[in-house]
Amino acid sequence: MRAYWILGALAVLLTGCSNFSLFAVGIPTVVISPGPSTPNSPTQPTEIQINYTIQSVPGSPGGVLVSLNLKGGGTLTGGPIYACPQDTPSSQCPITNVAASFTSPSGSVITPGSVVAVSYTVQGENGAVRTFQLPQPITFY
Repeated sequence: MRAYWILGALAVLLTGCSNFSLFAVGIPTVVISPGPSTPNSPTQPTEIQINYTIQSVPGSPGGVLVSLNLKGGGTLTGGPIYACPQDTPSSQCPITNVAASFTSPSGSVITPGSVVAVSYTVQGENGAVRTFQLPQPITFY
């Protein structure tokens, strides 16, 4: 019976080393804020330049925002995430400005309220990758 307890404890410890762990070790934590979006046409846009910021939070390691995942499919490109030491005020954590291009998948007109992120995928400097649901969707256009 004691061997089962030891094996169970060892399994829990080892899960911290894999991408299947219960804990997000080495995964950056970020705040994503939308910026202005510029359509290629004021009346019938099929492509939009989307600007947004990525800000790490205190205690977050560095890494990469791989993508912002859009409602209904599609992604916006991400950017680097810089580490922010634990004792840093959140207002002083590093910010990355991102300019991403979004093109309508079918070539149809993009309507306001249709470019909405529902989750994001990050990769830590240790190579671990995670996708997180946003607490609330972010509308970019």
